[in-house]
Amino acid sequence: MAISAVAWFLAALAFLGMLAIFAKRRQRTRALAKIVVILERLRKGDLQARVSELPGAAVGDLAQAVNALAGDLAARAGERQREAAWFDALAARMEEGVLIADSQDRVALMNAAARSRFAPGSEPSRTIFVNSILKPAEALAVYQESRRENALVRRQVRVAGPVRTLTMEMAVAPIDAAAPGSGMLLLFRDLTEIVQNTQMKTDFVANASHELRTPLASIRAAVETINEAGIEDHQTVARCVDIIGGHALRLQMLVQDLLDLSRTEDARAMVRSDRIDLREAAEFIMATFGAAAVEKQIALNTDIAPDARVFRGDERLIMLILKNLVDNSMKFTSAGHVSIRARRVSTGMGATLQLEVADTGCGIPAEDQQRVFERFYTVNRSRGGAVRGTGLGLAIVKHAVGAMGGGVELHSEPGRGATVRCMLPIPDDNTPEQNGQAATSAV
Repeated sequence: MAISAVAWFLAALAFLGMLAIFAKRRQRTRALAKIVVILERLRKGDLQARVSELPGAAVGDLAQAVNALAGDLAARAGERQREAAWFDALAARMEEGVLIADSQDRVALMNAAARSRFAPGSEPSRTIFVNSILKPAEALAVYQESRRENALVRRQVRVAGPVRTLTMEMAVAPIDAAAPGSGMLLLFRDLTEIVQNTQMKTDFVANASHELRTPLASIRAAVETINEAGIEDHQTVARCVDIIGGHALRLQMLVQDLLDLSRTEDARAMVRSDRIDLREAAEFIMATFGAAAVEKQIALNTDIAPDARVFRGDERLIMLILKNLVDNSMKFTSAGHVSIRARRVSTGMGATLQLEVADTGCGIPAEDQQRVFERFYTVNRSRGGAVRGTGLGLAIVKHAVGAMGGGVELHSEPGRGATVRCMLPIPDDNTPEQNGQAATSAV
């Protein structure tokens, strides 16, 4: 009996032990199942998922390790999101176009500058292939060469823009040079203005040299003629002196125009705020050209509106504008009139002074109107028997008006005269003085 009781006791004890082990295993299995669920949520991107406190040393340590891993993943994801946001903000504000293509030549990223140039109006979600947007063929060739050579390729290309053809510096490089066939980075920088400015400087030097060489050669030829003929040949000497005087005057005018152009182009130059009586300024300019007007039978008129008579701006620049505009009109008008007009115009951006010089001369052909404000550009001199100028007058006007924050417009028809209109912003404190009468006069 005693042995039987002991056996039963041991059997019960073993059963209870097995129950305890089973319960513990079941608890651990449930805990591991919870951890698996949390790991699956982390895999799917739910980086806020965490394992609750679990009993048991081993399972508890595993739960803590999973939570620590989740915390690290969340921290790294947050850092990557911040870096991506910084990159997107930087790319969006870059003037350079940025493209990233994947291994299948599909556009994976395109900033605003690149999209506006290569895929305007395209949906961000639409799949775009590099070969469909890189135009012309030379741009695509640069991309293909970089992918083929697995190296950086940099070249200037010409890209057709919505208004004009652009000169772009194109740089293409593999994102990971150690892994051929990986993604590609494309960078486009607009060099159009730089190329144009470089060409403009080259043209300027060439034109200035030509303009200086011509009168100097004529003066030298006249001096040599005097030396060969001798001072006793009074008729030859007088003719040569006239030639020397005329070309010396032209050199003086050219140098003065170059100095004026240099001053108006100087971004460091201070623009003054003088109180200018436009009626007095216009009449002074007209009086300056009075003798030439009488000789050519041209009437000089001024028409300054009462509310535009007083203007606050740089008097030196205003006088330079009026002098060059009237001088240009006088050259291309053989009869009729030249007028200086000014009036105040209200726009959505505030008040504007509309200052213009109009003539009844031979006008400017449509094909020349876009270029007459370029330095040394001159229209066909045969029109209207125009006197030869330096080709700098309207360039000076453009830069002088720009220095005061304004713009220039040209309106002309061949045979019906021309009007150059300068739109100058009026400061808020530049209140018009009403005198009750239009300031109109004729010189």
